[in-house]
Amino acid sequence: MKFEWKYFKGRIKLCREVIFSRLNLQTDFAGYAILLEHIKRHELYRLEGDAAEIGAFMGGGTRKLGKFFRRYGKNVIVVDVFDPESDHTKNERGEEMSYIYQMILGKRDLIGIFKRNIAHLSNVIVNRIDSKQMVLNHDTKLCFSIIDGNHDPEYVRHDFELVWARTVDGGTVAMHDYGGDLPQVTSEIDGLINEHKDQIGAVETKPKHCFVFIRKLGGIVNERGRGGHN
Repeated sequence: MKFEWKYFKGRIKLCREVIFSRLNLQTDFAGYAILLEHIKRHELYRLEGDAAEIGAFMGGGTRKLGKFFRRYGKNVIVVDVFDPESDHTKNERGEEMSYIYQMILGKRDLIGIFKRNIAHLSNVIVNRIDSKQMVLNHDTKLCFSIIDGNHDPEYVRHDFELVWARTVDGGTVAMHDYGGDLPQVTSEIDGLINEHKDQIGAVETKPKHCFVFIRKLGGIVNERGRGGHN
């Protein structure tokens, strides 16, 4: 019964997203307000470095990040292949992520929607590339990153390592789909947290929104202490 309810709940959520998207009422499907709340609460904008986003989809969240960080003279580095057919990772319902993206998108032009969302945001730097091929400049520093790209565990690991290496002390890497209907993603993130535990100052989860925030030691004081899920 529990599995059946979880299955139907997921289907209802997808139907709602498809309807809202087709009516041009929604282009942020992760809930970036949660990210901005974390950034503000921990004053990450005061740290050195820019922001990064791996996986942008329609760009509704990108627009929110771009507008926010523009106030502080920071760029948002976006990495996305912009191919809704590229992610074949399956959720617990047996649906490929590519199927979900195409259902939400319909016959519309993905890159066109994205460009409209970031119009006039000169601080958004777009890299239309597979994240495994992405190379960050040696002098790149990041105060905040959000990872919501390809959900294959190999990509999850690669994308985290890519931005974690450039994250300044006290900075945060947020990862989506943690504790959701992609258990392989959750498992990979748990492994990464364990492997980097000596570098992590705090781990904070938002189960309702399937986010986990991983903060690097140092920088602004970690109010919630070191390690552990809050």
